[in-house]
Amino acid sequence: MAVLTEYSTTFLIGSSIAVYIVVHRIYRIFYDLYLHPLAHIPGPKLAAITYLYQTYFSLVGGRPVVRITPDEVHLSEPDNYDKIYSVGSKYAKAKPYYETMSCGDSSFTTMGNEEHRVKRSRLNPFFSRKKIIELEDVVQLNAKKLCDLTARKFENGEAMDLHHGFRAVSMDIITDYAFNQCYNFLDRDDIGEWFFTMWESLGPTMWIFQQWPVLMTFANSLPEWMAEAMNGPLKSVFQLQAHCRKAIAMVKSDMDSGGKSASRRTIFHDLLTDDPDAGWTVPPIQEIQDEATAILGAAADTTGHAMNYAMFEVISDPAKYERLSTELKEAFPDPNAKLDYITLEKLPLGSSKKQFGESTFPHYSLRSNV
Repeated sequence: MAVLTEYSTTFLIGSSIAVYIVVHRIYRIFYDLYLHPLAHIPGPKLAAITYLYQTYFSLVGGRPVVRITPDEVHLSEPDNYDKIYSVGSKYAKAKPYYETMSCGDSSFTTMGNEEHRVKRSRLNPFFSRKKIIELEDVVQLNAKKLCDLTARKFENGEAMDLHHGFRAVSMDIITDYAFNQCYNFLDRDDIGEWFFTMWESLGPTMWIFQQWPVLMTFANSLPEWMAEAMNGPLKSVFQLQAHCRKAIAMVKSDMDSGGKSASRRTIFHDLLTDDPDAGWTVPPIQEIQDEATAILGAAADTTGHAMNYAMFEVISDPAKYERLSTELKEAFPDPNAKLDYITLEKLPLGSSKKQFGESTFPHYSLRSNV
């Protein structure tokens, strides 16, 4: 009798939990379809009640819809970009989205405004106009490398892979700037294509981890030897993390030996140095590693992507091409002259991003906090 009672109690508890889950899910579906603040936004009903719709089309590709998840809408109007991403914006970052990236503790993925402000204040001086001008020679050197490589390719009747070329010049600049250790992708026969292939393969893991966060926790708990034995996108995550650890270790070693850090202080030389007057204490190495991942990602993908778009917009529009060519020829009559930044930023076409048209800006999504 006692056994039966114990079984009945267990069954009752289990059944109650199951009923609660089902009822809660039914209510959530009803809420998302009819009561949610985004319920009036058009889009497939399946997308309004589950994240699986977005995950599927993010992995296989497809036509974007307007309401892509229960609490996200997809936007494409460039005029909305500044409203959403401007300083002081009322739109918060999407925590589930940023948590699934491979740079969880970087300033880029930090959720809290105050914590983000502290981290950004440490990085801001290195991306100021003054600092960029001070290190313009680094940019000019690598830009010339890309131009020379392109010219040689054309002279030999070969095609130039500008998709990876733009990413290579961006990576060579940022690694010199951030670590004082240039990767010199532009000097390689493959111009660093292996690195960009690795980076691009990270995309699918982000969507999978966003849908099933427990998989990300499990993956991060795996020993390194097991991660190295894997294939596909997950292996790329561990490769990138190891890559960033190595870069940080090189900077730390440089500082300990009193080497190059004495001649030029880089981003990570600064992040690895306590500054009591500024209230800065060196964070855990994992956080520094995440910052490195975010910075490399910005160079490998965001900056390279922007240059690709700009190039495409110019060469596909004869009027824009002619206008830009005329402005450059007037500003630099000598074709061999250095195109210095101060002069370039004053040119009419180069000073306005809207001149390139709406197709320059990729689609993006906005997550509701409801």
